[in-house]
Amino acid sequence: MRSPSACSTRACVWSAIHCCASARAGAASVARPSPGPDSTCGKVIETLRAHDNDIESTADYFAIKPAQVRACVGYYADFQDEIDAYAAELDAAQRERARWEREQRVLG
Repeated sequence: MRSPSACSTRACVWSAIHCCASARAGAASVARPSPGPDSTCGKVIETLRAHDNDIESTADYFAIKPAQVRACVGYYADFQDEIDAYAAELDAAQRERARWEREQRVLG
């Protein structure tokens, strides 16, 4: 097992919050294990914005290190379009699921 001080590489920081670098087949193709680096990093960025870009309070919120928040910022900066598109897909899927559940309640 690595010591915390040995965990200084970008990949190690990712894995600590499930923002691990995933296999990429190309700029537009992202392999996403569940929950996926994009969804996790997207949540960190969303929370960071809600905390007025305060890295320390965002790290506290997730009980992670500030360096891990900064790693997500870097990941988001590199793959913003893909992360935002994935977040939109998740939102649409959640809305569709909620609608289906409402329909099932109506149908009894």
